[in-house]
Amino acid sequence: MKLQYLREPFPHVIYHDVFTDGELDAIWKELEFFDGKYPDLEHSGTGKEENGDYKGVKEALWLSGFGQVPYEKFSIVEAIRMALYVFDGAQWEDKWIGDMWRSTTHDDVLVCKYPDGGYHTPHRDKATFTNFVWVHKEPKTFYGGNLYFPEYDNYQIKVENNKAVSIISSTMHGVSPIRGDGRYCLSNFMTIEP
Repeated sequence: MKLQYLREPFPHVIYHDVFTDGELDAIWKELEFFDGKYPDLEHSGTGKEENGDYKGVKEALWLSGFGQVPYEKFSIVEAIRMALYVFDGAQWEDKWIGDMWRSTTHDDVLVCKYPDGGYHTPHRDKATFTNFVWVHKEPKTFYGGNLYFPEYDNYQIKVENNKAVSIISSTMHGVSPIRGDGRYCLSNFMTIEP
């Protein structure tokens, strides 16, 4: 795995080649198992705007609430923890951010499958850290779907297979519209709970 810590335009970490081929195979088996099992939009974890409109178009499933398998037994959870948590906050070169990372006590994963026309409007997550882990089949069958940050001149991070991004969850972010399908984001939320 290769990682890059960036302080500008805000602190974030970009990881390339996050998973091994074996981990990716196990993740794809789970993603294929979830097809047809995503809840309707109202129960998907997609937030709403003040006017009641959904903030995005996607299929989404919380692994902790799936119920058929204990959360810790999912290959997706195990692979994310093995890949990103191994640094124990050292990937954040700013000590205070690393200390905050080490203080997290809970995590959850929201599996997001974006269809043609999918998007997510700018929002802030209710967590301490958000890790976006992207996977898609090769060759890529969609374009768009990049992560963007409207408070930072719409700075964008391009979606690539087997790539991850870690941000402080209060950083406003959105997902640009997608054309085609096959974009998955494994959104891992880390929180500090008593």
